[in-house]
Amino acid sequence: MADTHRLEAAWHEALASSLSYFRALLQSSNSSAWKPVQVLPLTSSTTAHDAPSPSNSQRKLGSISASDVKVCRRSGKNGEVFRAVAEVDCGPDVGIEDFRGCLVTPETRPMCKSVSVGWADQAGDRMVEEAMTEDLVDAHTRVTRTRFRLGWPSSPRDAITISKTLIDQRTLVDISTSLPRSRHEPAYLRPAPPYVRAHVSLLAWFIQLPGSATDLTPGKCRITCFWSWNPKGAWAVGGGVPQHLPSLMVGLINQVRDGSEKVPVLLDYGPEVSFGGVSYDPVRVTLSVGYAIVAEGHTGEGHVPRRQVEFGISSTESWDIQIHVKTQHGEESPSTSWTSFVGQSPPITHGGPSPKRLIVRFCHAALTENEELVRVKVSIERTSSSASGVRINGIPVTIEPMSVHVDKRPLLEETASASGISLRTMSTMEPMSVNRMSSERRRSVDRSQAAGKGIAALIKRNYICTSLQPRCSAQLTL
Repeated sequence: MADTHRLEAAWHEALASSLSYFRALLQSSNSSAWKPVQVLPLTSSTTAHDAPSPSNSQRKLGSISASDVKVCRRSGKNGEVFRAVAEVDCGPDVGIEDFRGCLVTPETRPMCKSVSVGWADQAGDRMVEEAMTEDLVDAHTRVTRTRFRLGWPSSPRDAITISKTLIDQRTLVDISTSLPRSRHEPAYLRPAPPYVRAHVSLLAWFIQLPGSATDLTPGKCRITCFWSWNPKGAWAVGGGVPQHLPSLMVGLINQVRDGSEKVPVLLDYGPEVSFGGVSYDPVRVTLSVGYAIVAEGHTGEGHVPRRQVEFGISSTESWDIQIHVKTQHGEESPSTSWTSFVGQSPPITHGGPSPKRLIVRFCHAALTENEELVRVKVSIERTSSSASGVRINGIPVTIEPMSVHVDKRPLLEETASASGISLRTMSTMEPMSVNRMSSERRRSVDRSQAAGKGIAALIKRNYICTSLQPRCSAQLTL
């Protein structure tokens, strides 16, 4: 148990350090230390394709080419760090949820070929061969394995990163950094041939929609990416990052234009929920999750009901949701009962258009005496039906209206920037992230001995799962 706490503390320390590093890079964006990088002309595949309907394109995300991306670099504490910035036409129908789906779902990161239109419409990261979630720390923190393709004569690289996503109505920050090596780490996180373990000092996305910053051009959103890594090896293509960043930026925009808001995502869950696996199938557009309702000794109040799980899905699609609940030994029990709610995500402002997003919630019953846990499996699959709607275990459900949610404080505070990156100081970001992690760690320490064993089993469970089924994974969102 002590080893697990040391490992958990090391993970949180690595994440807190990357948050501080990201904040420092933002605050220094007008520094002369940032040097422009000349990017070589690229192919037509690095141009975001146009929407089929000109009338609709005015309400969606615009297109850019690689030449529209400005790339700079500077020396950082762990070597060179590169920054790419692009401003994109942004219609009123574009929301933060359009970006969340592809940024928090690792399986969408690899670049795929479109069978119907060919390579010109590629979306994603062409340097990534495969990406998957290995663990969930909380609903906004994930541990991810990424396998890179670098080309001959380089050996393939992989990286194990911890990522956190911070989001409000018009701003999204997604930060990733490599987990520190430790003798306490589980076997499934250790390097294994033929992959060479690369070190990602920082991979950060900063998305700002119109209205999130005073210096944004009206009708445009700003996308910023920071990337600093050591691919470990003289033959690796670490020096190709500045040439790769423009295509990476275009690939992200292609994903959003192609409908990344249709990717189902886990939004939040309560303290009596323990996740065992989260995976996404981009071909079937299916999110599969497994979790358990566990006995919890800590009685502190949280912002989410204790046994509730919340998902986000597109309101323009038809969905089939399957949920199955059983006790440890398969007996009938009142603790297997659950209720569901499906609501239309409220508009950002009163009177404004509703986002194309539905909120799906499952609330589970408390465990009966002497029960340690009940197991739950949920599958959220997009169907081919022409009519939008939601079925849960084959039964159509009514979509309820939801009231407008107003954030208590902005994700980031506004400050001036002379560099063109709408710099927002991270003064409110740190309490929302690092302090939240600290409180979650205190909550973990306060748990009963039985729940504490469950934390230690998290790593063992994933090791067993990975050894038996390599594709089995659990999603972490920070």
